[in-house]
Amino acid sequence: MITRQAQGAGKTDYIVVAIYNYARVPPEMLKRAEAQAAKIYENAGVTVDWRVIPAPAQDTEPPDAAGLAVHTMAYVNLVPDSWIPEARRRPGTLGCALGTQVYVFIDSLVQASARKRCPLHIGLGHVMAHEIGHVLLGPNSHTFNSIMAPEFDQGQFNQMKMRPLFFWPQHIKQMHELIRAQQPVRMAVLPASN
Repeated sequence: MITRQAQGAGKTDYIVVAIYNYARVPPEMLKRAEAQAAKIYENAGVTVDWRVIPAPAQDTEPPDAAGLAVHTMAYVNLVPDSWIPEARRRPGTLGCALGTQVYVFIDSLVQASARKRCPLHIGLGHVMAHEIGHVLLGPNSHTFNSIMAPEFDQGQFNQMKMRPLFFWPQHIKQMHELIRAQQPVRMAVLPASN
């Protein structure tokens, strides 16, 4: 069996992920969640550059991410559950990905983390990693006993507390292919304005 450290051996790619913290997750907790998600991607040979974009007031449009020095691969929106009507999401859903937009339902995640006795930053890091995985792998990319499990059960929450969940080798290969195909465009530096 391939070890977690060996999965991404020899393959290091780089992605930029923008985070909009509409749910006002405390900055220290968000940093710990980013570190948790980064470990999962590091085990797959992918370095994540997190860009936290200040969230505007709830009644205004999202800030323009065009000012980022590089094009982002995914946009993570940390939102209160009330932002997405329950009728539009399955009960117990912790997040979803639509194209490059990721939504993490913070209220549901807080409840699930408490029920499963898992620190919130660990659960948040894993949900962010899972949903970013859908951006890189597509909507039909669930696999059991991995970060891409369709649901996180008690056993997976217990494992998360000991060590991060991981991507299966076929997903790692697919991610690297997509990132490398996108890299010339997605990683272009914007020219400085005069």
